[in-house]
Amino acid sequence: MILLLALGCNEDPSLRTLPRRQPDPVLPAGTGSTFPETTTTPEDTGLVADTGGPNIPGTGLLIPPPSIATESSWCFTIAPIGRELGIFVVGMDSGTIEEFGRYGQIGSSNIRTGGFAYNGRDELVISESRMGFYVVDLDLQTHTYTSSAAALDSVTFYDHQYLTYDINRQGHRYSTSADVVADNISDFVPETGWFTRSQVRGNLVFGAWHATDAIEVWDVATGQEEPTIFLEDYDTWVWGIGISGTYLHVLDDGREILPTWTPRLARFDMNGAAVNYVHLDGVNWDDEPKGLWCDGP
Repeated sequence: MILLLALGCNEDPSLRTLPRRQPDPVLPAGTGSTFPETTTTPEDTGLVADTGGPNIPGTGLLIPPPSIATESSWCFTIAPIGRELGIFVVGMDSGTIEEFGRYGQIGSSNIRTGGFAYNGRDELVISESRMGFYVVDLDLQTHTYTSSAAALDSVTFYDHQYLTYDINRQGHRYSTSADVVADNISDFVPETGWFTRSQVRGNLVFGAWHATDAIEVWDVATGQEEPTIFLEDYDTWVWGIGISGTYLHVLDDGREILPTWTPRLARFDMNGAAVNYVHLDGVNWDDEPKGLWCDGP
């Protein structure tokens, strides 16, 4: 079910269904893409993303509408719309974009986040760095959010706890979002590389710098580095990483797509071979979407 509550807005909810936009054609692995500035030859990393595991309890409120739920993967992202904090869901097969809900006024036309942590139930936490660093806690039941200052670049969810990495590459675990804000650390995990965007699936953390052509992969529990995933025909800004089954998704703001700067969701296999792109146009948001959480059936 799509949640269409808009706080402080008299807009007709029926207007919230957004137009379809067909994605770029699905590409056979290794055949290139519509963004050919670079050419890479993806190597077999041997990685398979875990679609289950302790960080995905399997129940919760962040689920796609029926029109998207049967697609091979979908992604949730965040963008300001009408000066409210909005969540959107994108079907990666059809290119359908649906508004999931709005969560109150943000007093700004932009938001900048590279971290997106879903607890698998009723809470979504993002790291926001528009003016300093903040933890933004969205309640998926009440459609409200709170924002608190906290010194972190990215946040994700691992083994029933929130996980962040500091500038020294040290991993910190927190029992609740309030503990993240208070820096009340419950446990440490081994050091990894340094990244500002991250996502965890199973025991693997996928991390990236703010602009890159590759995704680093580390074992959360051991700190062991896994093979880096080099992205085919991709070298630009990264505003989010999402993992679902055998797919790796990367969100950029379209700065390489001149002159339109159309935001784009790129989908790769776990070796980095391009599968398809979805250009996120036709949506009247105030700024480009940022932050990513993906899943599949």
